[in-house]
Amino acid sequence: MDQPLSKAEVDFLRDVKGYSERIFFLQNKADYISADELRESLEFTESTLREEVGYDSPELYPVSAKLALEGKKRGDNELLEKSNLPVFESRLQRFLLEEKGMTLIRSVSNNLLRVLSGSVLRSELQLKSLQTPLEEIERKLRAFEEKRQEIEAEKRDFEILLEGETKRIVDTLLDPDLQRVKEELQERLMSEFEECYTQNTSLAAGKLRKTLEEFISQALREYYTVFRKNEDTTISMAFEQVAERFIKKINSIVDELMHYSSELFSVKFESFSAEALWSVHESFYYRFKDEPLMIEVLGDALTFLMPRFMSNRIVHRNMKKYLLEMIDRQAGRIRWNFVERLQKSRLEFRWQMLGRIDEAIKGIREAVQKGIESRKKGEKGVEEAKKQEKEVGDELNRLYSLRDSALSIKEEAGGVHIGR
Repeated sequence: MDQPLSKAEVDFLRDVKGYSERIFFLQNKADYISADELRESLEFTESTLREEVGYDSPELYPVSAKLALEGKKRGDNELLEKSNLPVFESRLQRFLLEEKGMTLIRSVSNNLLRVLSGSVLRSELQLKSLQTPLEEIERKLRAFEEKRQEIEAEKRDFEILLEGETKRIVDTLLDPDLQRVKEELQERLMSEFEECYTQNTSLAAGKLRKTLEEFISQALREYYTVFRKNEDTTISMAFEQVAERFIKKINSIVDELMHYSSELFSVKFESFSAEALWSVHESFYYRFKDEPLMIEVLGDALTFLMPRFMSNRIVHRNMKKYLLEMIDRQAGRIRWNFVERLQKSRLEFRWQMLGRIDEAIKGIREAVQKGIESRKKGEKGVEEAKKQEKEVGDELNRLYSLRDSALSIKEEAGGVHIGR
């Protein structure tokens, strides 16, 4: 039986652990070993998942894919039961019907609570500015502006770090993977190219060239299609991990700003954690037919005047060179496409994340300034301020009611976490 859990699988599980609340583990080939050996293997896997990956109570199911396939093909329920697959299918179905909905509700509740928390703070600040002496509120607003300047410096640091992390993905993942695939292709396709040439040496030079060109185009397309799909997963996951770290950083900056404002103006604020992921998706293209250089066309024309064995040697030499060029050229096009996608994703991500900070600053500033403007209007302002106090108080009651409802929903879906 194969090693229950390889190092590559452990590394992969560490990477995806933060992206899902629930992961099910299947250990295949349960029919290859005895019951005692299977028990020991499962204990080893569970221990590895706990100690190396960090899963406290991993759900692990031993199965036999071979017996399951045979049972389904034959309609043999006894064989299917022996594969142990129905046990897992039942658990998965229960999760999809019940737990997945609760997971979604918790996620939505977290995000709703975070939004409501910000709205409550802005309303509390507006109410406070209507009740505080004008000189005091203006002094506190100046202190808030000083804090805003500190946040602006953190925003600049964020941009520099994000650009550096994006470049790191290219330097440490994409470029080494492309170099590896080019080396593998040169080694693998060169022998296949020679075999294709040997099998078609009886063809005339023109047909031989066309045959070899078709072989190169198809072989590269098939190989690079598989590589691109695998690399897409690798690069996307790497960027999502970067994005996840920066989302936490941005949320921390926004929370810091909110808490500072609540303490500065002496109002209550509760922060709620929220989940957010980032993904990159875009199609790729291939362009194998480039316009031929004049020297290539002339070379092809001259081969018609030569004996077949000589013209075929020239075709062989030229197409061998063409194969190496196309391996490198297609790798370059794939690299360009990945880099372009990463840069676009970085800029869009940067715009959205920094926008969260700007929106928080704008909301706090506007809430306080509304009160200041009312206070500056004299006696008429006093009457307007009282009217606004009632309106803001009513708005706060509605927001607190919504928050309590969201908390109740989250409790029913699996617990509540309130930040500092």
